[in-house]
Amino acid sequence: MPTTPANRGAGPGHPEPPPHALELGARAAASAERMVASALSFELDGQRHLAQEMGLCDLAHTVSLIEAGVLPPLDGAALLRALLALQARGPALPLDPARGDLYTNREALLGADTSAVGWLGAGRARRESTTTAHHLAVRARLLSLCGALNRLGRALADAAERHAGALIPDYTYWQPAQPTTLGHWLLSSSGPLRRDLERLRAHHERVDRSPAGCGSASGSRLPQGRARLAALLGFGGLVEHARDAMWQADLSIEGAALCTAILVNLDRLAEDLMFATTAEVGFLELDDAHARASESTPQRRDPAALGYVRALANRAIGRGAQLAAAGRTPSGQVDSRLSAYGEVPRALDESAGAAELMGQVVEHLRFRPERAAACLEGGFLLATDLAEALLV
Repeated sequence: MPTTPANRGAGPGHPEPPPHALELGARAAASAERMVASALSFELDGQRHLAQEMGLCDLAHTVSLIEAGVLPPLDGAALLRALLALQARGPALPLDPARGDLYTNREALLGADTSAVGWLGAGRARRESTTTAHHLAVRARLLSLCGALNRLGRALADAAERHAGALIPDYTYWQPAQPTTLGHWLLSSSGPLRRDLERLRAHHERVDRSPAGCGSASGSRLPQGRARLAALLGFGGLVEHARDAMWQADLSIEGAALCTAILVNLDRLAEDLMFATTAEVGFLELDDAHARASESTPQRRDPAALGYVRALANRAIGRGAQLAAAGRTPSGQVDSRLSAYGEVPRALDESAGAAELMGQVVEHLRFRPERAAACLEGGFLLATDLAEALLV
């Protein structure tokens, strides 16, 4: 049978014809759409919160280039004006994953205002701007988290003082153990808070080091003025090795681990309060603002705030494993940073929010002395004290 356009490729020995150019174009367009909807959207979503911090990094970089004589004064002035105008628009910029990551989105927005935008990349790659912005964002959130933990500590101290003489049963293995006071019981959470704050302070010292001006890994022939960049951005010092400045993985792992420890400590307090507010124990009662009625059993007051803290602790444990796995790559791998840019600030925000919430829970707790007295009556709670008295 002769080969015709209708039957070409229909039998053995007749390969399929190459696709038409229009078909190739459609495939390429579909591939590009999938890239934007998945990989590029994922990267941009993890960086959206860095918009203001990246603006500060770009301003400092531009000032440094002008002072070093690299950037001509007229172009430098035009770029500074455009950067300040973009910064004044706030964090809610019209970002589009089709334009790439946060840096290339900002570059496109700046390009609409000035042709001097090309100078923004002089002596660095966009990853340097993103990494420096990440340091700024984490540093600010560490301070916010410390403030939230301090306020929780104050709420615990105030509640302990109010209930210094309120007798309650202490429990081990959910069984009555010995009598104690509500003040003593609440203050058991203050030690973990102090240790959390000590760890955060040490971590802040390491985050408060500038990676800016490292030439994106191996330096640059253009003068960078690293000390000047650090001073402009308010850093306490430098990440001294340029390659280490660019590809640190341990700080993100450490930050996630700190949030895990904090949230587990908060969860332990939440779990204790959850037990103490049950119908069977009930010597504490949550404020209505922190409880929620059950749909099927509306007489109940479910501890919604405490359950939320528990959920955050569970998520923190998974996040720590994720960032440790992401950091376990050869240096210079972009994917080792993609998760960290979004997950570490998110972990710090969640931890601070949980600490604020727990502070309000503690502040508005109600003590029910009649229930505490009922719990103290049974269970031979004075057996240990009696045995010790007989030995003296």
